[in-house]
Amino acid sequence: FRGAIDEVRLFTHARSNRSICMTAHGANCREEAIQHAPSAGQFAMSAQAPTCTGTQALNSQGCLSAMHRVCAQRGAGDAMANTTNTWGTIMQLVSNRPPISLAGAPVVSTATDLTVACAPIQHQSVAVTFEELARIHAGCTDERRVTGTDCTAAAHRFCNSQGWTTGQVFEVTSRPWVGCFNSGLQTDVEKSQLGPVSSLGDYTAAGSRLEVSQWCRARGYGAGVVQEIPSATAAHVHCFQPAVTASWKYAP
Repeated sequence: FRGAIDEVRLFTHARSNRSICMTAHGANCREEAIQHAPSAGQFAMSAQAPTCTGTQALNSQGCLSAMHRVCAQRGAGDAMANTTNTWGTIMQLVSNRPPISLAGAPVVSTATDLTVACAPIQHQSVAVTFEELARIHAGCTDERRVTGTDCTAAAHRFCNSQGWTTGQVFEVTSRPWVGCFNSGLQTDVEKSQLGPVSSLGDYTAAGSRLEVSQWCRARGYGAGVVQEIPSATAAHVHCFQPAVTASWKYAP
C-alpha cells in the first residue's frame, strides 16, 4: 500500500460478516462471539446510536446515523429476501456501487418501534466537508446543522451536481457523508397537504418527517424526504421506492 489513510473508525457490530475479535491480555475471545448474523437486539436503533431512543429523536443526528446503520447492515440481504425481481436486484448488488451506505427515512413510529425505508440500492455515497456544503447552501456549517433544512438543501444540490435527483446527509464522522439516489416523484407540495405538523412550517420536526413519508406512500411510493423550501407555504418533496422497508425496536 502506498498513499495516505483517509479515515479509520472501529465499530462493534458495524457490518454483518465483518466482526472482529481482538485479543488482549485477560481476554477470552470465543469463536461463537464472532457472529455472521448479529441478533435483532444489536439492530435496535439505540444500539446503533444511543441518542435514537424514540419518536422525539427522529430529527437528531443520532437517528440519521442509526437508520443508515441498520440499512447498511441489513438493506442488501432484506432486499434480496423481499424482492420480486431477483435478477435485477442481484445486478444492483454486484454493481460498482455496493449497498453498504444506504440512507434511511422514517415511515412509521410508535412508542417502541420505528419503521425505516432504506434508500434505493443504486446510489452513491460521498464524504464531503462542511466547507463544501456551505458553499453550496449557506447555513450548512457544522454538525449542529446537519438535520436542518440548510444541510438538506446543500445535500440535494450536491447530489444534483453528481447526476442524482436526491441527497441526504446520513452520517457524520470527521466530516459529513452524503447519500445520493434517484427519486421517482419530485414536486412542490403545500405544507397544509402534508399534515398538521408540517403545516406549522417546521419540516425538520419528527412528525413532519413521518407525514412526508405517508404523503408519498399515498401516491404509490415507499417513503419521502423534503429537499428544499421553495416558499413560505410549500416544501419540495421527493418520493422514492426503498430497497426495503423494515421495523426496528428503539430499545434492545
